[in-house]
Amino acid sequence: MEKYVALVDSAKVNLSLNIFARIWLKSQGAETVDQFVDAIQDMPEVVECQLMAGGCDFFLRIVVADLDAYRKFQIHHLNKISGLQNVKTEILLQKIKQTTELPLG
Repeated sequence: MEKYVALVDSAKVNLSLNIFARIWLKSQGAETVDQFVDAIQDMPEVVECQLMAGGCDFFLRIVVADLDAYRKFQIHHLNKISGLQNVKTEILLQKIKQTTELPLG
């Protein structure tokens, strides 16, 4: 076991908007990547951050109350990260399947 957690209904705590953001950095050098990773650690809105191979450098899941809250987060926090080149935002319309279970058997 890694850890135990309580799963909170995001709508009941006014955090019902899930945003997926594809992130491109100006370079993939260690310093640029480390600065991005360090900055993301201090942003509670970012609930997942994945280092990617392929089209983008990072893939984020961001949870906020609404589009206005996301726009403010993007302007005041995300866009201020040193080394950030581009952000492509995708908005989740409906969760079809989401599980924390692993297919063990």
